[in-house]
Amino acid sequence: MIPQCSAGFSSWERYADHYNSTHQSASGSPDSRPVIGWCTYPHCGRPFCSWEEHVLHQRMCHANRAQVDAMCSLCLQMEPVGGLPGHLQLHRKGDVACPLCSARFVDGDVSSHMTQFHHVRPDGSVPAVLGWCTKSGCGSSFCSWEDYVQHNIHQHSMVSDPALVCHLCLRQHGNLAEAKEHIKEHSNASTEPFKCEMCPARFFNFRHRSSHMRRFHRHNC
Repeated sequence: MIPQCSAGFSSWERYADHYNSTHQSASGSPDSRPVIGWCTYPHCGRPFCSWEEHVLHQRMCHANRAQVDAMCSLCLQMEPVGGLPGHLQLHRKGDVACPLCSARFVDGDVSSHMTQFHHVRPDGSVPAVLGWCTKSGCGSSFCSWEDYVQHNIHQHSMVSDPALVCHLCLRQHGNLAEAKEHIKEHSNASTEPFKCEMCPARFFNFRHRSSHMRRFHRHNC
């Protein structure tokens, strides 16, 4: 998994320590390297600068021990017990490489990978990071406001019903009636003059918009 490195490890935990201390630091800080993809686990949003980092993240954060032992590091496909060697043999016989990262696929179809991991646009380009999660210690980034809204609802919100969270300003409500009334306020241009110029977010005062620009877009305003 690590190009031009002969190190071997008895566990993924030791591999993770080696990778983070040796190869990730050598390639520059995460902020200085371009993001090429995002975690494919629902609503995670973690950004990655390489396919290897994504594979490591999946193994460490979204898979149990049995899944780790059954997971292909080339395509992340889960194989039944004892089936991984046969799957890797198929890779050796012939597979298709992703043009944007080191992932490879035995079925020859990289379209879902391009959409789910790279979030490619119709012209084949990878979108730039639009903003970052504002929750302390999260570190997830997003190429659309709606992706962040869904991440916030499923990862950080305490409400029982997603409909109780405003998709424009992320305000949480106690009941549906209150949420509907709040949306009506957003539709009134006279009470909602503070729209973000970089994404669909909207706010009722300058302070909230400034906070959004500074924390989500990391833009000095």
